[in-house]
Amino acid sequence: MSKQPAFGTILIRRKSNERPPDWELRLRPMCQKIRIVEKLNGNPHLMVAGSPSVAVRFYNIHDVQRLEKELSSEDNDPDDNNRRVDGLKQFRTSYEHSIVFFILPSNYQRDQLSRRDSFFHQAQRTNIRILIVADVSQAITAISSIVQSLAPEKREKKKKYFAQIAEQNYLPSLMTGGVEPTQETIANYAKEALTTWAERMEMQRGDINVALDMLGSIAGVVTASNGDLDSIPITSASKD
Repeated sequence: MSKQPAFGTILIRRKSNERPPDWELRLRPMCQKIRIVEKLNGNPHLMVAGSPSVAVRFYNIHDVQRLEKELSSEDNDPDDNNRRVDGLKQFRTSYEHSIVFFILPSNYQRDQLSRRDSFFHQAQRTNIRILIVADVSQAITAISSIVQSLAPEKREKKKKYFAQIAEQNYLPSLMTGGVEPTQETIANYAKEALTTWAERMEMQRGDINVALDMLGSIAGVVTASNGDLDSIPITSASKD
């Protein structure tokens, strides 16, 4: 049984008579179909077609050195960040899912990360998703993982998982895509919070549960007078 290709259709932006880059040669055996096109909106190097699509750019050390030289020779205008950073802002806004790979040896990675004026840091300021890797193989593995994670069934599973966690921890509905916590969830969350507080206050284990049972509510525990606490079978240290 033949192995299913990692990718369906991939569009690659280059002229048909240009020599294929290394990453394209690595990708070819992993694709069902590759189309060579001369123009793509936002100028990605490749786009994984489908729903959703993923647009990708690659930068190697030669690209970085060339772009840094261009940047240093320009009359930099802080209001024209898109022009100065190889059009990355337009690239980011052209696609729902876009990513930039810096394929650099470890010594050049350290250089790009350590210099505030490096092209890597310039690219970061465009708020685009960036990954820095050592070789093409790592980049392709990352692309495959990203594409798989964006599959509709995977996204639905993620949504349900985070909604479940949100409900368990009583997160605001705005953070959970409209999931409203039940009254029982709210009560459990409040009780757990109170129990955690009691442990920090070094109350005797179980005393806070007894107090809740006897006084009926967290408000009753918080506002309890000395007379209220005298009739509750908990330790004197907990009452204090």
